[in-house]
Amino acid sequence: MTNSEYLKRPHVLKLSSAAVGLIFLAACSGGGDSPPPPNPPQATAPSAKQSCDALASVTIPAADIGIPTGGAKTTSATFVPAVAQATAADGTVTLAAPEYCRVLGTIASTNAQGQPINFVVNFPTTWNKRAMQMGGGGMNGSVDNATVANKYPERLDRPNAIGRGYATFSSDSGHTGNNGKFLLDYESVVNFGYAQMKKTRDAAFALIKKRYNEAPVKSYCYGHSNGGRDCMAAIQHYPLDYDGVVANEAVVNYTGDMLHNMRITKNMIDGGWLSAAKVKLLSDNTRSACDALDGVVDGVIGKYHSCNLDAHTLRCPSGGDEGDTCLSDAQLATIDTIQKPVSPLPLANGSVYPGFQWKGGEDAPDGYARVWTGTTPPLKVEASGTAFQPNVGFILVYGRSFVRYWFGGSDDYQTYNFDESQYQDRIAQISSIIDATNPDLTAFFAHGGKLLMKDNSNDYAQSPQQRIQYIADLTKAVGQKAVEDNFRWFVAAGAGHFGLDGPGLADHIQIIEDWVENGRAPADSQIAVQNDAKTLAVIKSRPMCRYPLYPKYNGSGDVKVADSFSCATP
Repeated sequence: MTNSEYLKRPHVLKLSSAAVGLIFLAACSGGGDSPPPPNPPQATAPSAKQSCDALASVTIPAADIGIPTGGAKTTSATFVPAVAQATAADGTVTLAAPEYCRVLGTIASTNAQGQPINFVVNFPTTWNKRAMQMGGGGMNGSVDNATVANKYPERLDRPNAIGRGYATFSSDSGHTGNNGKFLLDYESVVNFGYAQMKKTRDAAFALIKKRYNEAPVKSYCYGHSNGGRDCMAAIQHYPLDYDGVVANEAVVNYTGDMLHNMRITKNMIDGGWLSAAKVKLLSDNTRSACDALDGVVDGVIGKYHSCNLDAHTLRCPSGGDEGDTCLSDAQLATIDTIQKPVSPLPLANGSVYPGFQWKGGEDAPDGYARVWTGTTPPLKVEASGTAFQPNVGFILVYGRSFVRYWFGGSDDYQTYNFDESQYQDRIAQISSIIDATNPDLTAFFAHGGKLLMKDNSNDYAQSPQQRIQYIADLTKAVGQKAVEDNFRWFVAAGAGHFGLDGPGLADHIQIIEDWVENGRAPADSQIAVQNDAKTLAVIKSRPMCRYPLYPKYNGSGDVKVADSFSCATP
């Protein structure tokens, strides 16, 4: 049949009953000849900036936060454009950063006079549907950590969490200022101890759902130093809130660490301060005794757990200070305080502060001088308030601030007069709130949670040996199989607290993500690197071994390259 024949052929149009009804209604209304109404305009999806602007003033009801608060609200939202990787004229490399929205907010106390928790949430425009809570540092007191979390533990040449698409968030933990004055207020103490983690996490999740119209598929916590304690406290108190945790150089025995710092301070005031020359003497002696134990003399003590030597062999004959070639009795007393375990105190979960029996790197950039000795002895008499004495080790000031406000209770308490034997009840109380030494991670492991911990062998800001006791307690609490299936501890040999003065930086985010989401448990040997702070180039690498393995030299090859070493059993 041709087209013309088809058009001349009578046709019968079969209509549904619904269509017939519509025609009938149109005829009855006289609108049969009217043109159909135009299609309604389609709504345009808001731009990333518009979505960001909409978060500038959001109220989060107290009911959306799992523990009591006065509710939360956002106070600002700033759209941050993407930046490309760039190299400055002096060679400084800045990594590319994605477009994101930075939202600041506050979580109110249940008490009208209570301190609020200030928090930040960062929303990348291209979201990977994951959330990462960042712990703080020192005594917290700021909200800057969520965008620079890879400044210390992560490789400097790899994207941070926001660069990988994570929505990130952190808080000041309920007080402003990196000092111990918050210890005067009980609610601030509880917030610092653990509660701020839950409050911040729930407020952030409410905002994430509002921004992306869905909840994260995976939830992580990442922390370094006190931030590692933050994350450990979080899974001990709120185990179902997280799928994976990275806790680097975690000060889990916080009370023990602060009291240890106070003891060292007293030793130094009492004539036991060590000059740079004295520290070098100690470090030279350590390297002479222990450097070759890992198969090569290269300035790094890889077999750190076998470095057993007695600093008393360096004693000045008279016991007094006879110059830079020996140590006085007072200086040896300081070293003994640093290195030896502390007699049992009423610390939570039966913890004992282990001291720093591992040795090495005393004269490294992150060694004694930065952490403890500084360039001048600590003063016996302290100024009023929270002011820190300049030119002393940065960790000592935390110990004095902790003691001044928790035990002394005022701006003018003189910490040199502190006698911990007179404050056993107060020690037990603060330890039960802020120490993250509870080994029962049954609930966290039962729902599939994975815990990755890492320490640096030359860390003097907190003792890596805290982990040995914690692992023993953890194994007793949950069983060997649960530990094997869900927990890993790695040690980077030759790096200090921040991991910048040796191969102490690693791609921890990728390791934990692979484990949680792909079921790939970390191999016993990972790569730790040292990045050039300016160019970000890798200048040294070494295996980061699962404890108790250590990086042993293979007998040949460049000592600055990881392939020249293998993780070996001590």
